[in-house]
Amino acid sequence: MVEMRLIDVEMRLINVETRLINVEIRLINVEMSLIDVEMRLINVETRLINVEMKQNVNNIAKSSQSNVTPVVQV
Repeated sequence: MVEMRLIDVEMRLINVETRLINVEIRLINVEMSLIDVEMRLINVETRLINVEMKQNVNNIAKSSQSNVTPVVQV
């Protein structure tokens, strides 16, 4: 009788442990998803910086062209 109860308690503990492992796995999955989102945001930020840098280069090129005085040959 006592042995049966001990086996029952042991089975319940194993069940609880299994549930905890499942929760841990879900938390790891959430963490991985958050890391993926963070990496995508970094990628978007990098692209925005690249666009901004290209615009700055274009603006510098335009302003340097407008500052050049034409040479008149006689």
